[in-house]
Amino acid sequence: MLWLFKDKGSIVAPIILSLVILIQVILVLHTHPSIGFDPGAIHEGLLPDHSNELKAYFSMYTNNLALLLLQHQIAVFANSTSWLLFDIVNVIFLDVAVLLNILTIALIDRQKVIATIYMHAIWILVFPMILVPYSDVVVMPLVSGLILTYVIAQKSNFKLVWRLFATLGNGFFLTAIYFIKPSAIVPIIAIVAVEFLYLFRNSVGIDVQWQKLKSIMIALLLCVGVVTSYAYVNHQIESQQVIEIAPHRTVPAIHFINMGVSGNGGYNAKDALAMGRQPSQKAMVDYSKKHLIARLKKRGFFWLY
Repeated sequence: MLWLFKDKGSIVAPIILSLVILIQVILVLHTHPSIGFDPGAIHEGLLPDHSNELKAYFSMYTNNLALLLLQHQIAVFANSTSWLLFDIVNVIFLDVAVLLNILTIALIDRQKVIATIYMHAIWILVFPMILVPYSDVVVMPLVSGLILTYVIAQKSNFKLVWRLFATLGNGFFLTAIYFIKPSAIVPIIAIVAVEFLYLFRNSVGIDVQWQKLKSIMIALLLCVGVVTSYAYVNHQIESQQVIEIAPHRTVPAIHFINMGVSGNGGYNAKDALAMGRQPSQKAMVDYSKKHLIARLKKRGFFWLY
């Protein structure tokens, strides 16, 4: 059997991946349940009548507005707000991420492509989130695109113009990730750290100096991509009329940091309810800061007593 998957991998691997995608589609067509919690709130926001509770939800969790606007555009284009539609879109997002990952590996090392296809086929075969149209899946092709454009920007065998275009795209992906699911920007932190250290290498010579100059050009273009795309997306969110919100009720970022150090780092109902009881954003910040410091002290990460 080994020869079938290894020696004939260039034929077998794509067939297996195609069959898995077909299984995904069949599963979604026969199982597309309505989901509660955040995905349910976003889906409810696509409907014409909005309750006060829903307006209060989006007022507090404006981080979900970008996804609401994206799904609204899809609903308008398809003339439907069914769960089936968004589960199918979810599958498309997931499979696009897989294809981008495979392309990235092909650019790095073509010998690893077959193994990559097998790994992704096994992963998406048992991936339950295809039935939950939420940011966890929507952000995947964005992260894959971020890594792909970074690889292209750093490949010296690509023409400089393509590397610069890839860098610009990298900035767009970074901004999209920030608005869809901020926690997914972790890869860019590692990329920036590595690239920053690369600039201080002790190597000398004209070629090395030119490489450093190109790195600076790429970094500047990345900033251009981030700034322009951020300004555009932020304007779309601030001027949106899909749902009425009260911006002064937005939950601050420190709330999510505080919640992330509680328990196993997942959702904390107590903290979420506490945000709703606070009279102002300052009170939300004060509450989150107080509990964050207390939790860090208890864990002993900064305070060893």
